[in-house]
Amino acid sequence: MCRNGRCVNTEGSFQCICNAGFELTPDGKNCVDHDECATTNMCLNGMCINEDGSFKCICKPGFTLAPTGRYCIDIDECLTPGICMNGRCINSEGSFRCECPPGLAVDVDGRVCVDTHMRTTCYGTIKMGTCSRPFPGAVTKSECCCANPEHGFGEPCQPCPSRNSAVCCSMFPIQLSSRPYAVVVLVSQLMEEVSLFHKKKIICALDPEICQNGMCENLRGSYRCICNIGYESDTSGKNCVGEVRLQTRL
Repeated sequence: MCRNGRCVNTEGSFQCICNAGFELTPDGKNCVDHDECATTNMCLNGMCINEDGSFKCICKPGFTLAPTGRYCIDIDECLTPGICMNGRCINSEGSFRCECPPGLAVDVDGRVCVDTHMRTTCYGTIKMGTCSRPFPGAVTKSECCCANPEHGFGEPCQPCPSRNSAVCCSMFPIQLSSRPYAVVVLVSQLMEEVSLFHKKKIICALDPEICQNGMCENLRGSYRCICNIGYESDTSGKNCVGEVRLQTRL
């Protein structure tokens, strides 16, 4: 009598008070499970699983259970730290997408904007939309434009972004970020680029203005100037300055 409920005696009869999640049978003598999953919009954006006296919602990917436990709500992935780094995150129902600035593309995991690493020609001069003085070999846009923003890059050739532009900063945005995890990632990227510059020995080649009045020599991750006769290197060793008077012995 009054299974899954409580029996209350009344004058000449009785009454069943059902437990939560149960409902009275038509004869009023017992309580049976109430199928919450039959309720309209129960577990919206998910799947409803009925249980004895209860139910549970299994949410679809991109959704999480609402505080009431009766439906699923969208997860705003754009609130995740580091999502769509170097680009802009746009949330959508159950998902998101990254929009990247020119020169960058969405990585294979769809969660960050990276240099496309497409290698093509870097030009030393671009005037009135025409590029000239191509450097030997193919390089990435980062290697070309971060060496000198006055270079031209690509086929067809396009001007490099200015050094303080959002696009250029997105190539090496360490100074724009105060988040430790971002700094670790970006320092690693920067070291990789520096290593690539050294291996290809293109630091001197990519900037013809280096070491005027002398010859540029590649070093490990850097360079130095070997000055022409009559000039001397400054304290940094990276410029040849002033004419040195030569003493003539009589």
